Amino acid sequence: MIENIRTHPYSRAVCLETARLFEQRTAKYLVESQDRADQGAADSALEFQTKARLAQQRASAWHLRARNTSN
Repeated sequence: MIENIRTHPYSRAVCLETARLFEQRTAKYLVESQDRADQGAADSALEFQTKARLAQQRASAWHLRARNTSN
């Protein structure tokens, strides 16, 4: 078990792969948001936009970790 995820020495490849997965999730949420908006479900669309924003922030954090890895 990882005690402190912020300082755990992940490899660059792991960081980039995790960022890629979050970027895919972001794209999925944005497509779902657009579908809901097209159907007139504004509240649901906003919920998926929020999820997409959070996933993008996580992807950015993983890219930053990848840039700061020692290997």
